[in-house]
Amino acid sequence: AGICTRGSTTRDGTANKSQQAKTLADAVVAYALNIDKLENLGEAVSRICHKHCALGIQPEDYQIVHDNLMEAIGEVLGEAVTPQVASAWSEAVMALAQI
Repeated sequence: AGICTRGSTTRDGTANKSQQAKTLADAVVAYALNIDKLENLGEAVSRICHKHCALGIQPEDYQIVHDNLMEAIGEVLGEAVTPQVASAWSEAVMALAQI
């Protein structure tokens, strides 16, 4: 099981992937909208950090998120994802793992 299913389960134990996907998408949009003013994200980042710590998520687990997110960005944005855009997103996503 990867990072996307840990701790995100319904009462019967099945993964709530839909809610997790929405939460991740909302976080990505907020990050993109505030990339030049990251101080606006302090409260949200703090909540995410506490949740991830409670779930026992380790820094190396973020590679899974990175890989899936980069794939999704490529699928959604298609040709708009130039090597420069992909590199910038990759760097930004992995920077969050260091918080």
